Order: sequence, then C-alpha cells, then structure tokens
Amino acid sequence: MDFSIIADSIDIYFEGLKNTLVLVSISLVIGLAMAVPLAVLRTSAPKIV
Repeated sequence: MDFSIIADSIDIYFEGLKNTLVLVSISLVIGLAMAVPLAVLRTSAPKIV
C-alpha cells in the first residue's frame, strides 16, 4: 500500500479533525444549555394546580 497520498494531505485531515471537534463542542454546549433548564422545569412542582 502507498501511504504517500495520506502523508501528503495530512494537513487536510487535521483540519477536518479540528472542525469536527469544534462542531461537537458547540453542539454539546447547546444541548446542555437546553437540557438543564428543561430538567429543572420537569422536576419542579406545578404552580398552577
């Protein structure tokens, strides 16, 4: 097998890895920002009833 193609474009792979990690981090923060208030609202007692 010829790994020179991979070695020549290793910068592109690292850029893709960086972009993936950034997107995962952003989605994790957004998910936590939505989940924590919703969990608190679900566990609190209803005020109207």
